[in-house]
Amino acid sequence: MAADRERLDGSEFRAAEEIEQRDYRITRERFGAALNFDFRPSDFSEYYLRTVYSEASDQEYRMANVFGLEDDEADNGGARNDSTVDSATWDNAVLEKELKDRYEEASILSIALGGNHYLDAWTLGYQLGYSAAEQDTPSDQSVLFVGEGVTLGYDGIGREIDVFGGPGTADAGIYELDEISLASSLTEDEEWSYRFDVTRDLNDLGYPGTVEFGAKARVREKTADADETLYDGFGDDVTLADGFASAIDDYDLRAPFVGPAISPGAADRFIAANLGSFEIDAEETLIASVGDDYTVNEDVYAAYAMTRAELGRLRVIGGLRYERTRFDAEGTAIVEGEDGPSLVTFERGRNYGHLLPSLTLRYELADDKLLRFAASRSIARPEIGDVAPIAGIEIEDSDGAVALEAEIGNPELEPYDVINLDAAFEWYFGDVGLFSIGVFYKDIEDFIVRADVADRIDLTPFIGSTAVDDAEVIQPINGDQASVLGAEISFTRRFSGLPAPFDGLLVTANATFSDSEAEIALRDEDIDLPGQSDTVANLILGYEKGPLSMRLSSTFTGERLEELVEPDDPAFDRYQSDHFQIDFAAFYDVTEAVQVQFEVVNINDEPFYANFGRNDRFNSQFEQYGRTFALGVRYEPR
Repeated sequence: MAADRERLDGSEFRAAEEIEQRDYRITRERFGAALNFDFRPSDFSEYYLRTVYSEASDQEYRMANVFGLEDDEADNGGARNDSTVDSATWDNAVLEKELKDRYEEASILSIALGGNHYLDAWTLGYQLGYSAAEQDTPSDQSVLFVGEGVTLGYDGIGREIDVFGGPGTADAGIYELDEISLASSLTEDEEWSYRFDVTRDLNDLGYPGTVEFGAKARVREKTADADETLYDGFGDDVTLADGFASAIDDYDLRAPFVGPAISPGAADRFIAANLGSFEIDAEETLIASVGDDYTVNEDVYAAYAMTRAELGRLRVIGGLRYERTRFDAEGTAIVEGEDGPSLVTFERGRNYGHLLPSLTLRYELADDKLLRFAASRSIARPEIGDVAPIAGIEIEDSDGAVALEAEIGNPELEPYDVINLDAAFEWYFGDVGLFSIGVFYKDIEDFIVRADVADRIDLTPFIGSTAVDDAEVIQPINGDQASVLGAEISFTRRFSGLPAPFDGLLVTANATFSDSEAEIALRDEDIDLPGQSDTVANLILGYEKGPLSMRLSSTFTGERLEELVEPDDPAFDRYQSDHFQIDFAAFYDVTEAVQVQFEVVNINDEPFYANFGRNDRFNSQFEQYGRTFALGVRYEPR
């Protein structure tokens, strides 16, 4: 995060308040299986069972350096202009070293049981579905050492920056053990779904088309339960030099990892041998253990009717759908008071409905050329994590200055409400060939964006009677109105006319270009629609022949707005930068039942980058993942 700062000579400049270096070491294991059955006792009835199961485990070690540059006066700031500098140095900074050791298991089970019956001109379909997802983190351990009064700084403000530390940062003895956290959590997500459809073919009545109606229900419950114990008293002073220090030699994000790292093995042994003598921070433990606990129920009931008419070269599909949503959430609000925090049960419930019409036109200009037009109204409900009544709260007192930092959910979020208009031309040619071009327009109400709302909400539920000097509360909120105007173009061609073995070559290319603007009460001027890139493009070079299938794909995603960090200052809007990635996948059918799969993700080692303001000017986040290789075997009995 950046802020306006002051040099020792009193002049002001814009500089970073905090910088993090992170190194991840992750071991992942994945397993997946699918089992499907189809049964057709007659020409008039069929039944099916679809099951999918997957599980994964992650062991993560994350070592972080946190540069605390909150001191208002920098000892040096190299000026780019009057308000922005490329480099800055602090001689009284704080360097925190944190080791996170987390083991996590996740599983997903999906089952669908259904059938179809064909009775003359009638078709009846039904399905019962069940899904369950679980994320279990039995061990989430972090150890924090703090070094104060050190020299820290950085050089550069763009996509990559150099960070550095003075000679004292290499001394393991200056870092004292400050905090240990032992946590666990369990998140469960369960959903039942029911569907019933009826279709009537009208051809026997002299009307070329169909009438269809049906109903669907989805009943979902998601719960989260976290437990965390924070320790901040360890008897005698313990430093990183007491057997904890290790090194990170292969950290290659431009600048080396500043100072020593923390050994995971040494931290485990120290905790196991001394846990009984640690002092618990009761207040912070209470806040950490209940702030992320919640239960959310979201039930959706829908009914629809639609008709399809074949009028010569024109096909018309019209429909009307009504959806009713019932939502309730329960969590725990933490209220800070003079006697410490207290807990208050927090409940919210809402019911809302939407009528969603749609119209689709398809006109055949010729046997190989089509025109399409569509108009519809649709909704997109908020993610459970956004509407869950959670609150991650941190209150710090530094020399009498009290600061609040919080990230909270918003059970009052409305769903996206969208009017969609689309028109397209399609040309089919050759064996497998397609060229299409289209335009689209979206009118959106109640879009969602993350923003700092500290100046616009009541802080009492978080601080009680405590006076704070500075507050930052990040929350997803609804915007007002937004619009997107765009065009898309697509091309697919299989070169089956080439001589063998080149007759398996294929090319697919597509691109979407759009322009968006959005209104939000936090700003006088319009903003970009959050999450909307102006340009998205894909190019796929493939080969398919016999048992072999290969894809070399590239994807470009343009810059997009993520968060309004300072609602009254666009310079602090967080954007995810342009991203270009190349992937490869190959599949070989050894037999009809056995397939060997090979994948390489991110061949070009494209990093993730986010910035404050546009055009990569101020670095917000830079992460480099490297390449991912996957080799697997798929078995599907026949």
